[in-house]
Amino acid sequence: MDTPQILGYGQGDSNGLGMAIMDRTLRAPAMGVLTRTLIRSPVVKWIIPARIRHKDKNDILFIHHNWIEIMELSSDGHLCDVAIKADFDSAIRSARVLGATRKPALVKEPEEEGIDAIIKQEAPELMVSAPDNMHEVAPQILVMALESNNLVFVFATQHNSEPVRFISYQHPLAAESERNKTEHFKLLGRHIAVDPKSRALAVAAYGGRFVLYALKPIAQLKAEVELNGTLIDENFRPLKAVSVLGFTTVIEKRFAMDGIILRMEFLHPFPGDDSHVILLLVVSRGGRTRLMWYEWDSSKDLDTTKWNGSGYPVNRDEQLPLLLIPFTTSPGFLLVCEKVMSSYRNILTGQVVSTVARLKPIKELEQPEELGSSKRFPLWTYWARPVRRDGWDSTNEVIYLCREDGVVRFLEFQTDSDINLLANVGRLETNIDSAFASLDIGNGYYDLLAAAGDMSDGGLFTFKARKNVAKIQCIPSWTPVIDFVAVPSSSSSISALSPNKIRNRGNESIYACVGRGKRHGAICEIRFGIEAQSSVRIPIGDYLQAGILGMWILPDVSGHGIFILLTNPSRSFVFFVPTEGDDIQELLDDETGISLDSQTLSAGSTKDGLIVQITQNSILGFVLHNERIFEKGSAGCVIIAACIEGAISAILTAIRRGGDVYLQGGIFRNQGNEVFLEEFGNPITLSSDPSSLSLHAIGQHIYAFVGTLEGTLQIYQVFHGQFLSPLCEHKFDGDFSICDSIAIIFKHHTENPPDDILVLCGLRNGFLQIFKMLDDQAPEILLTGVADGPTFLHCETVLMGSTSVTVTRDTSTATQTGSCCSKALVVCRDALCRLEYSHNQSGQSQAAVTSIWLTDHEEPGFSQGPILAAAQSDPWNCNRMTDSPMNLLFCIESSQLHMAQLSACSQSRAVPRPLSIGGTPTRILYSTQLATLVVALTKTNVRTNKRLVQSYLSLIHKGHFLHKDDRSAFDSELYKVGRPGERVMALLEWFPSDVGNNSYHLLVVTTLLPHKSHKNTGHLYIYRVARDDGGKYSLKLIFTIKLDDAVCAVAAHGSSSLVYSSGSQLILHTLQLSNKKFEPSVASPLASPAIHISVEGPYVYVSTLRSSLSIFKVEKNRLVPQMSDSEAGSGLYHLALPPRSLILASNRERRLLGLWQPPVGQMNNSTSTLFQAVLPGSLTRLRRGSFKPPWHHGPTPARNTILGSSADGSFYQLELLSEASWRLLCFIQNLARRNSVVCPSTYQSQQNKHIEPSNQKEHYLHVDGDILLRILDRGTPDDTSLLRTMLVEEPEQTLSGRRLHDFDTAQARYGRFCELVAAALAQGTEDDPVQAVVKYLRCLLQPVL
Repeated sequence: MDTPQILGYGQGDSNGLGMAIMDRTLRAPAMGVLTRTLIRSPVVKWIIPARIRHKDKNDILFIHHNWIEIMELSSDGHLCDVAIKADFDSAIRSARVLGATRKPALVKEPEEEGIDAIIKQEAPELMVSAPDNMHEVAPQILVMALESNNLVFVFATQHNSEPVRFISYQHPLAAESERNKTEHFKLLGRHIAVDPKSRALAVAAYGGRFVLYALKPIAQLKAEVELNGTLIDENFRPLKAVSVLGFTTVIEKRFAMDGIILRMEFLHPFPGDDSHVILLLVVSRGGRTRLMWYEWDSSKDLDTTKWNGSGYPVNRDEQLPLLLIPFTTSPGFLLVCEKVMSSYRNILTGQVVSTVARLKPIKELEQPEELGSSKRFPLWTYWARPVRRDGWDSTNEVIYLCREDGVVRFLEFQTDSDINLLANVGRLETNIDSAFASLDIGNGYYDLLAAAGDMSDGGLFTFKARKNVAKIQCIPSWTPVIDFVAVPSSSSSISALSPNKIRNRGNESIYACVGRGKRHGAICEIRFGIEAQSSVRIPIGDYLQAGILGMWILPDVSGHGIFILLTNPSRSFVFFVPTEGDDIQELLDDETGISLDSQTLSAGSTKDGLIVQITQNSILGFVLHNERIFEKGSAGCVIIAACIEGAISAILTAIRRGGDVYLQGGIFRNQGNEVFLEEFGNPITLSSDPSSLSLHAIGQHIYAFVGTLEGTLQIYQVFHGQFLSPLCEHKFDGDFSICDSIAIIFKHHTENPPDDILVLCGLRNGFLQIFKMLDDQAPEILLTGVADGPTFLHCETVLMGSTSVTVTRDTSTATQTGSCCSKALVVCRDALCRLEYSHNQSGQSQAAVTSIWLTDHEEPGFSQGPILAAAQSDPWNCNRMTDSPMNLLFCIESSQLHMAQLSACSQSRAVPRPLSIGGTPTRILYSTQLATLVVALTKTNVRTNKRLVQSYLSLIHKGHFLHKDDRSAFDSELYKVGRPGERVMALLEWFPSDVGNNSYHLLVVTTLLPHKSHKNTGHLYIYRVARDDGGKYSLKLIFTIKLDDAVCAVAAHGSSSLVYSSGSQLILHTLQLSNKKFEPSVASPLASPAIHISVEGPYVYVSTLRSSLSIFKVEKNRLVPQMSDSEAGSGLYHLALPPRSLILASNRERRLLGLWQPPVGQMNNSTSTLFQAVLPGSLTRLRRGSFKPPWHHGPTPARNTILGSSADGSFYQLELLSEASWRLLCFIQNLARRNSVVCPSTYQSQQNKHIEPSNQKEHYLHVDGDILLRILDRGTPDDTSLLRTMLVEEPEQTLSGRRLHDFDTAQARYGRFCELVAAALAQGTEDDPVQAVVKYLRCLLQPVL
């Protein structure tokens, strides 16, 4: 009873909540809101190379706004996803790494060229094989200062294939009393610095305050944390501390000075000066900038710290340094400023030596690429130090400098000589802020630079001597998101083919305005799922004319390449992909031993290296490139279906002999040099032709699964080499419910014995049916379940699409023997997905289906077409093909064969598809009638030292942006809007009509024209949409209305009226269609300029600069003020929800408000705030649409999905909650917030809040879905365990014996939980309430994309 009921769409609203909203005599209803981060912001603050898992793991840390990401650098120079940590519940102010000094990785030979390099890229070799025991403190530790005024230390550990486990320690930066007294300590962490030998840590605020901490040596920390091969998390405390009267106090010293701290770094002491710690600060005071330094002998107390008093003044050109770069060979440093670079030496002796060099562009190489992007010359934004071999860097300084427009300069010098400023690396084709680093690839032949783009894509770049910089990997970005729209998918509708009447939900795609400038401005499709990066694309359209019935990947035992076998109804084809060179060869049958003159029914390999092919006429066994070693004909009969289970060297066939069909199978055996097929006894007669066959070893038994054309699933067991009678026969319901494919997966990824066995059946009508086998014993009755109880259960039915579903095991999740896979691949023409189940011990759990998106970094705009087939190599073929092909995916998309690498990260994420438009997009609109995107963009030109910014409109037809692949900008015609400097603020598709229902198709554009000498003006332009004889649409300007202020928003009202703003005026303007003229406008004053306007019936909703919402009503052609938000705020956007009583409003204070519009007639001139949510970023857009894919489980119909976007590229999904649902979820959230597993960074601050939900404050009615997700994901061994643990734990006590804010007993807490479950879910006492809540949370928190 959540969003559907609240919005009035629910059936049988038992709470009457929908009626309560519409009832004009009732008070404001009680409701809450749940938010879930759907897509995290791609903005990277810093890239830090740090081995925080193990000394042999070449980890790279990406520090984002409020989360961190670990990626691993492979030996081929590509980044692989490892893990993310997003439970800080606070923004990250700054970050550094402490611990061991970076050392060069193992030097490797240059990589091979051609296809060999490509295949190695797909299965990268890690830098060094890690030992089995990874349970030790990492050599490097990440330290971060958070906006919550906490200092957090983090490292990670990972054992074999287990998930990454993070271990952290948190220390408050300022006591509560200090935080309340002064603003200075609230900003601690704006600067952070670590001593080069990790003896001290400094944390500073801008306002002249900083704190110095003493750090424990890594050896001491390891001794305290590591115990008998395990890690004691609570002993991880990197800060030195003293114990007094049983209380532990961290050793720290606080400093205060006059002025503003601009930069702060520790300097390197001279070699041999082991106890000397030097902290340098660049401080601005009284309009002058000075260098100040503090010295400390680390063998003594922090109280012995000395400082230099008045400091040393810098030169005039160095007043605002951009970068402070310490030397590694002496206590010297560089100051990089806008125009100069200065080298400082001997600062501690008082005999300061300063050398200044002018930063002039190197000829044309460093001229700004887009001169019009800024009035000023680009600034140097960050620096990086590459790793060099031991000994060489003891006398030399090597530094990379990057500029904000992507120019990189290489500095190499000795500290006692002049700086070499003439080495230019090149331009990195990206805009750079502070996310820039030099990575250690373990190769002595070139450097590898990483840069995350600022309003552009970033990447990995190789820098080789005397060669141009080359991009080898893209780091995608989709910021800033200025605007976005929902576009209906191109797939046809899905009929209701099931008795459950599950219909097509018409999912829509998201297209957003992202990037900036000619090179990086784009319309980006924001997709969500798992990336499969395609590295090889082979056009095979000529082979697909007769269709495609199957594809198999076969190994070359000689290790020279990969065989890809395709088949259509009449013949087969085989391709060879060699490891050397890049020629893709089609082979003949006499070159491989494969039979190509007929259809292949099944093919595969066994663990013994035998390649098996089954055609309509024979069963063949061979080693590719060698003669056949087994062949069995089918004289007098025809093989009509077959399958191969290579893990047990077995096959299963269906044979037609005369008018009967038989099931026959066997296992390949070796006897000396001979291979023979040991058959499963006598064949079994089938009652119907098979549609699919599958053979699986489950525990100690072999089962045969047979789908038939009668719409049944039959299951047989092979016992002592003989077929038994059918164990069961299940009838599928619905039209075309024929099982076309069968796969077996294991939920817990174990082998002996396997548990939670799932049988997946892909049906011809687009559904996937899932059954569960409860044990591995031979069942007497399966699906019907009698005798000792059911051993097979029907779990669920999932709608995948409108065509036949093909399901196979995802061998990238296979165990070592290859017999168990925990995930499956699902293909349904318009969808390529991965399916997995959550770790849950109940048969009621639901499948998690995630889209897989093919990408090509050479063509970022690549559009994924229909998926005709997908295949993977058998897991036991790893060493026969490449070093590790477990994540390789082969698929036929449209008319191309792809070899792609699946992302190793288990979490879904955004997979952007940018489409260049040759300018900066500012607004976007999708016209359903035209099936066209209308995009407003700006282009900047420079003429006679003047920047000319011109706005344009572009019409991009759906067929163009859905299927465009290349990098080039759209070639659509551009329509100039207004004068130079005029910017488009709003777009509106308008269909005015008269009493005769004669309508016109118009496009309304509003603008802002800035002026230096007086206030801004604006225009309202109206274009007529025309279509020529060739079906091409065009725009013709027909009206221009000039206004005295900027026109930032517009909306249509009634049949022929517009409501728009001009500064602080709200204007109603009506068009008389009879004479095609506008009537005199009607205006109403606003408290501040409008930002966004919408219309629902007679009501006009306005978000302004100083209020979240104002409401007007149109009465007798007048705008009559009705009410406004009761709290002043800087409005950004709003979304009115039917039946026009609830409005979601966002503002610049990062708040999302739920406002209730009182019924007409009540004496109230202000809206009621029902709830308030404080988010990581302000929502600049709110959209409602049908985003959910067909397989989505959820309580909200597709049309009610609400998405919000922030300018930083993050997307949030919103769910409205009834009071009962809110109370239940808030109760669970309050439990979680005091749990160190769920909220490790904030749990200590939540102990004074009772877990019973309270609605006393509006923000209490906000439920954070990200916290609820952690409860499910961090449960061990299943997703209910953590919630159960929190419910049954006894309440904690303080030292004084008083209870914390909790129930008196665990029994009382659990009893209250059951009451809330019964109220929210109508859950009976006979059911498991915890399991019911987990199932509800899984539905509620599913991603809607």
